[in-house]
Amino acid sequence: MIRWLIRTAIGFAGLLALAVLVGILMVDTVARRLLESAIRAQTGLDVRIGKVEVGLIRPTLRVENLKLYSAPSFGGLVMIDMPELFVEYDRASAERRQVLLKLVRLNLAEVNIVTDSSGRTNAMEFPGVADALSKMTNQVPSNIGFEEIGR
Repeated sequence: MIRWLIRTAIGFAGLLALAVLVGILMVDTVARRLLESAIRAQTGLDVRIGKVEVGLIRPTLRVENLKLYSAPSFGGLVMIDMPELFVEYDRASAERRQVLLKLVRLNLAEVNIVTDSSGRTNAMEFPGVADALSKMTNQVPSNIGFEEIGR
C-alpha cells in the first residue's frame, strides 16, 4: 500500500512537472495568438505575426515579422510591415496596471497608404484615426517647412 502511494505521488509529480514545462514552452505561441486576435478585434484587419517572445525572467516583449493587411476594399495588400518590435517595460509599474516603457525599438520596413475613389484611405479604417487626423490638420500651421536630413 505504501509503495503504491509513493509511486502514485511520484507519477503525479512527474505529470505536474511535465505540464509546467509544456506551459513554459507554449507561452510564446499563446502570446502570439492572443496578440493577433487582439489586433484583429481592435482594427478589424487581418494580421500575421511570425514570432512573439515573452521574457519570463526579464520584462521584455519581442514581436517579429508583423504584417497588417489593408481591408479587402483597399486591395487587401500589406499596409504595415514591421520586422521587429522590442519593448522592455518596468515590471513594478505593470503589476500596478500602469505602463512604463524603459526601451522601445521599432523596425518599420514598410507602410502603404492607399486612397480609394471616394478619397478615403486605408489608415482611416483604424478606430479614431479619422478624428485624430482631422484634428491634426486643423492645428498644423500651413507655413511649416520640412528639411530633408541624411541624404
